[in-house]
Amino acid sequence: MFPIPRRKGYSVGNMFAFTGADIYGPISSAQGHDVFEPIGFDAFGIHSEKLRAPGGHPPGKLIPKNIETFRRQLRRFGGMFDWRHELSTTDPGYYKWTQWIFVAALQGGAGVPQEGGGELVPQGHERRRERAGDQRLLRAPSRHQG
Repeated sequence: MFPIPRRKGYSVGNMFAFTGADIYGPISSAQGHDVFEPIGFDAFGIHSEKLRAPGGHPPGKLIPKNIETFRRQLRRFGGMFDWRHELSTTDPGYYKWTQWIFVAALQGGAGVPQEGGGELVPQGHERRRERAGDQRLLRAPSRHQG
């Protein structure tokens, strides 16, 4: 599980996502299978930067509080998480490797930086995106669209 640690804690959507694994995990364990359910927090990126707006506090101070709120709530939930393998995307030991992978992929020709957007587009798709003239190629279709 890899929730975004929001200020108010987890949501019904988090519980919906976690419940299936928390039903299947103990059943599999009872059947003699090894079960590994790690927990992590996707706390690095635009959603964390948006936290700054309401109170003017830097995300570096808010995120640890939000993660602690999530921990407390998830322990009450009784999930089968392996807390020994917890990670956070704000941990330098985590993001140094994601940055290394990104640079290695870029140097290996896996993507082409595009002007203006700051996005990495897979090799060969830059023309397709230009012709589309909109963002449809960057988003998955929503269930709510008609």
